[in-house]
Amino acid sequence: KSSSRSGPGCFLWRETASAASAVAAAEMARGTLSCRSNGIVFVGICCVLLTQQLSPVTFCGLPPSQRLAKFSDPVSLVSAKAKEDPEALTAIEPKPEISFPLRLASFITGLLRPFLQAQAKFAAGDYNQVKIRGLIEQESKSAPVVLYTLSQSPFSIDAKRLLDESSIKYKEIELAPLFVLAEGENAARRAELGAMTGRTSMPHIFINGESIGGLYEGSPGLVPLIESGKLEKMVQPPKPAKKEESPLDSLIGMLR
Repeated sequence: KSSSRSGPGCFLWRETASAASAVAAAEMARGTLSCRSNGIVFVGICCVLLTQQLSPVTFCGLPPSQRLAKFSDPVSLVSAKAKEDPEALTAIEPKPEISFPLRLASFITGLLRPFLQAQAKFAAGDYNQVKIRGLIEQESKSAPVVLYTLSQSPFSIDAKRLLDESSIKYKEIELAPLFVLAEGENAARRAELGAMTGRTSMPHIFINGESIGGLYEGSPGLVPLIESGKLEKMVQPPKPAKKEESPLDSLIGMLR
């Protein structure tokens, strides 16, 4: 029986087994079968069995079923996998692509945080802090996910892309095309966000009224939530607190 696997290791095993079998057959044909010949046949059979059953995939390659699956229709594979294990669909679904260059740029931007905070305060000038903070608190709770963005900022653009690819709805509040162009109440919003959270860079993301920071950093940031798989669970609206029943309510309920 021929081996059911492929790969350089299995090829070597098969060649060794075939050679051993050929030597044994030649001696049998000459009528000189000996203990040595029996040993060769035994070794050849063991090689084939080891090749078929015990050799790892990295040595022998994929089994036939998996080699066939490698070239099969991906949609059919997902459907078949779902029938075997419905929970496996979550693992099969691809996650949004994370940009390494933007991750590096975010780290560099973090080093400029003191300068950006000083610039935000200077651009905002004097403003009604109580009014602006109340406005931010109201806006941040106006939707499950709220983004303060700069429309031409690559970080803001990528944050929206990641949310779109994660099928998560959000409310966008655009402050300016670029941070140096923010003025009036929008400049005051940016400065007050810095006073509230220590971050003036955009995007600034709120989930259920709580700041999670920006794209790559914060508490903990959008990308860390996506990579940890916690984003979808976090965007669910909080469950209302269960009302505690008083002893009187329980007694009335029993009498009904």
